[in-house]
Amino acid sequence: MNLLDWVDVEQQRPVLAHELTHALQDQSFGLEKWMKAGAADLAGNSRDSTQGDIENDETAAARQAVVEGQAMVVLIDYMLEPTGQSLKDSPQIVEALKQGMLVGTADSIQFHNAPLYLKEALTFPYRFGIDFVADVLAKGGKEKAFAGVFGNPPRTTREIMEPKTYLSGEHVEPMRLPNFQQIFKLYEHFDSGAVGENLRSLFLIKRVGISGGRACAGFDCDFEASFGQHGYDDGRQRDAAFSGIDFFGDS
Repeated sequence: MNLLDWVDVEQQRPVLAHELTHALQDQSFGLEKWMKAGAADLAGNSRDSTQGDIENDETAAARQAVVEGQAMVVLIDYMLEPTGQSLKDSPQIVEALKQGMLVGTADSIQFHNAPLYLKEALTFPYRFGIDFVADVLAKGGKEKAFAGVFGNPPRTTREIMEPKTYLSGEHVEPMRLPNFQQIFKLYEHFDSGAVGENLRSLFLIKRVGISGGRACAGFDCDFEASFGQHGYDDGRQRDAAFSGIDFFGDS
């Protein structure tokens, strides 16, 4: 394993603890295979979406949060161990770390200039993954928080953002899809996907300026689909469809 020389000396050991956690995850559960089991991203999918597609569309994001959340919990506990503290009794340190992820370092110019959506998407598995694993750890113990969630993984970003829904085994009946082939038979399908609690939260933060997590509590999953005229493939139609969601393109 190699570390880049821009990692400060005092940070190298915690970073190694994080990365070695991934190595242990892979050794025990086969990360690539486990992540592929949840890879059902529908963006740009030209075929008609099925009910199963919608139910699984968020699985990859939820599983990534498990992977990174576990590694972040190990990193924090390793970092705090010399002080006699741990993740459990240092919530202020965890919160500062999460806030720092959204800000980036002083030399992270590209990250500073990135659209809000990209910043949130890139840091979601780390920021919310920490809280998810920490909550399962506190209420279910180490076995459930580590090996347990690999055997019984969360399915949606709602379960990641609201761990109580995962711990209670909550199952929300998925929304039923209309007959797109019949309704849009004169149009071509070019994009579709689930809109989970993480995306709805981001939209509210951008548009309303309130805590998306608080406003979205209880929100499970919605669905979006985009259609256009057959043969109209020069890109303008797709650009127009997404131009209204400008939080994808500005910060």
